[in-house]
Formats: sequence, C-alpha cells, structure tokens
Amino acid sequence: MQFESLQLGHLEFDPEKIITFPQGLPAFEECTRYKLFHQAGQNEPNIYWLQSLDRAELTFNLADPAKLGVRYELALTEDEAKLLAADADTRLAALVMVYRDEAADAQTGSLRANLQAPLLINLERKLGLQKCGLACNLVFRG
Repeated sequence: MQFESLQLGHLEFDPEKIITFPQGLPAFEECTRYKLFHQAGQNEPNIYWLQSLDRAELTFNLADPAKLGVRYELALTEDEAKLLAADADTRLAALVMVYRDEAADAQTGSLRANLQAPLLINLERKLGLQKCGLACNLVFRG
C-alpha cells in the first residue's frame, strides 16, 4: 500500500500492518486507521511516528515510556479489553505521545510526553486505544 504523508512523505507498507483505533483518538474520533513507523535500521527505536491513514496531515510522535523511565501498571475495563480483543494473556504495547512545548525554554528542553493518556496497542490483532483519565498507575524508575 502507498500513502502520501504531509510530515513523512511517500510511504509504502503492508496493509496487514494497519492498526485500527475503533474509537479513534480524542479530538480525532473520525480517524481510525493508523500505521506505526520508526526510523529504518533501528531495532529499538527511541521515537515512533503514528500516521493517520484517514488524514494525511495527522502524524503523532510517540515514545516507549520505558525509555523515559516510566512503567505502567494497567487495569483495563471490560469495555477496553473487548475493544482491544485482549484477555489476561495478551501482551499490549504502551506508547506515549511526545510533543513540543512551545512555551518551554529551548535551553532546558522543549519536548514533553503525555504520561496521563498512553496508547495501548494489541500488536497481534492490530487494535488500539488511548487510555485517558489516568486509570492506571505510573511507576518511575530511579
């Protein structure tokens, strides 16, 4: 499959790897089809890009929270588990959105991560959701 992203340019990928967010993402509920990319040649990337396949201009920067020293202890609601086609044995990937804080001083760093609402993805079933409202525990590594 081919796609033209406004941020990432020309993309080619296997349509079997499309991730569906049945409810979309908050403020982008109409966008349900996404593809997760990372820089070629990286086995353990630092940054991922989640490209909407419904809107070419919509790309999110994501990071593995473990690389930021954060681990989640999640409890899915019955509806969330059903949406993700997840049971107790399902392994879910957790990623956090990374954004540029325009108000921050460039000297102290201007990237922030939204730890309050991680994205959860069932990589086997290619289903995802954003867990909003911090219905999970954050554990910080020291």
